[in-house]
Amino acid sequence: MNGTFTRVNLNRVSSYQISQLIIKILMDTAELFKGHAKFKTVYDAWAQLSLWDCVLCHVSAHGLKSLLAPTSLKHHAKMDPNDKLVWDAAYDEEYDGLKSLPTWEVLTEEQYYQLSKGKKALPTMAIATIKYDDKNHPKRAKYRLVVLGNLDYHTWSKESTAVLVMYQLELRLLTSLSHRKVLKNCDVKQDFIQSKLPPEEEYFLHPPPGCPRSKPGQYWHLLHSLCRLKCAPKLWFELFSSHLKAMGRLQSSATSPCLFTGVFIPGEPPIYVGIYVDDIIYLSAKNSVERKFEELLSSIGSVDFMGHVSLFLGTEFSWVTHEDGPITVSLTQQSFIETLIDSLGIQSTHLAYFTTLFHSGNASFMNLCLQVLGMNYGYVIRR
Repeated sequence: MNGTFTRVNLNRVSSYQISQLIIKILMDTAELFKGHAKFKTVYDAWAQLSLWDCVLCHVSAHGLKSLLAPTSLKHHAKMDPNDKLVWDAAYDEEYDGLKSLPTWEVLTEEQYYQLSKGKKALPTMAIATIKYDDKNHPKRAKYRLVVLGNLDYHTWSKESTAVLVMYQLELRLLTSLSHRKVLKNCDVKQDFIQSKLPPEEEYFLHPPPGCPRSKPGQYWHLLHSLCRLKCAPKLWFELFSSHLKAMGRLQSSATSPCLFTGVFIPGEPPIYVGIYVDDIIYLSAKNSVERKFEELLSSIGSVDFMGHVSLFLGTEFSWVTHEDGPITVSLTQQSFIETLIDSLGIQSTHLAYFTTLFHSGNASFMNLCLQVLGMNYGYVIRR
């Protein structure tokens, strides 16, 4: 820090700009610790945290003693006091995020019977999970409130619930476009709740058993979509794709509706975007275009920008920038395959770890790699 201060009018800046300012302050503060021996322990501990942990974009799982997520809120309440504090914060993050939209309105039992007109309240669950980084270290403690959609009393056709997603070949297409730039990714938090329910679709819910934020006898009258409702994925896709198109001149094709491209800034290179539900990858030849995309995307809600892609659709990315400029990327599904083998109970000492190489331009070899996609594959693109 150079000792100067800037007055900022927070009413005139977006949440994305504020987060960038906070990150800059934290980075400068960390550098102050770096030069002092007595603060070395503090600095080393700080350096192990991601910047997004520091700005509280999610609840960190670094301090958990047990890496077994609670199976229910009742189990959560009986955990080690240290772990309970972490999971309390994770549940509050999910609950407060849903409530602030608001996703529901709270009803008393009397109000529920008056409004429901005989409609049965659907049960909900609080599902806890631990997210890991690309080095398999615990990164995030996360809760998700879901509806038991299998008990949905509305009648749905496949056409009204099916949602399009990006598939592996499209992921490879975007990867092949990386020319002296690395693919970036981000995640939209609480994606399904962004969509408002149509007037003809009305739901009443029971809070999850053991919910510490609800009183006995309370019900929820749903105002927005919620995860595991049968209609939720399609409502989200329609909302998000419309948002991308409204951001500028981003357009998708009829054959690849999950791939978007367009020009944000006249005279600047285009941006390429791929979406898989709430997970997004994007790339442009200019940093200024990517920053503009991030700023506009943040207007849809809370978005976690995670930088370079390291894991996407079960595929691990390893990027190397060479001195002469080109970028090499290696892709593998080793972790996915190992998890699959463990889940099937297969025990063998005769496992072969190898990576087949694919160089851009060799279409026949790429088709061969795709045929063995489910087993073990990899390729290198050098532009």
